[in-house]
Amino acid sequence: MYVEGSLRTRKWTDKNNVEKYTTEIIADEMQMLDGRGATQSVDTANTTATTTTQKTAAATTAPVNTQDFDDDIPF
Repeated sequence: MYVEGSLRTRKWTDKNNVEKYTTEIIADEMQMLDGRGATQSVDTANTTATTTTQKTAAATTAPVNTQDFDDDIPF
């Protein structure tokens, strides 16, 4: 899989005075790659996936919009 876009990181303090960080992945384009060099391109129209961490590496990921994906997987 190839994803093209940008990252955005934000920091905030929650109501318990704990510093938290969010890194958002803003995908402009995604391509499914196979072993033979062929590609299938999907325009994600600025889909955002969010990962939140709390000082250590505990993380969660928001779902990515999959409405534009082709259900016909070639493998």
